[in-house]
Amino acid sequence: MNPSMVRSRKWMIEALLQLMEEKPYEEITISEIAKRSDLSRRTFYRNFTTKEAILEANFDEMIEDYLKQLPDSDEVGPYTLGLIYFRYWKQHLTFIQALQRNGLFHILLRRFDDFVPKLNKRYKKAIIKDFSPVYFEYYTAFIAAGLWHMLERWVAGGLVESPEALAEMYERLIKGM
Repeated sequence: MNPSMVRSRKWMIEALLQLMEEKPYEEITISEIAKRSDLSRRTFYRNFTTKEAILEANFDEMIEDYLKQLPDSDEVGPYTLGLIYFRYWKQHLTFIQALQRNGLFHILLRRFDDFVPKLNKRYKKAIIKDFSPVYFEYYTAFIAAGLWHMLERWVAGGLVESPEALAEMYERLIKGM
């Protein structure tokens, strides 16, 4: 993407997130997003097809940022992955709460379905090498849904548990304890 397109997309993401702090997602129009970002509706449609596509693009950028925070080592355990995961999302609580408040948390699950297989291939090479393709598909679906639901439950519950406590739970769940 050219720099102008990148900047336009960033402004539209910011505009939608600001508007979601002011009113329900369902009431936000494409025209409002364009106006708030000082761009035209045509520019919006050059970059996105729907409001949801903006949220997905934001989440994809966040995942890229999250991946940069992970260690380079091929063998990172579930506790470390969970700790980084929960700390990361705690830093981005405003976005997560906006999704939850607007009944849009399911968008994360769809994106997790794309993200977790990449994470498993990167950090679980030793255990997944013997998985059949079908087993790997179900294994990654299980992990994606588990991480997503733990995050959803944590945020809905007011973030009572620490990221460390959640990472420990995640590790115990993964190891079957």
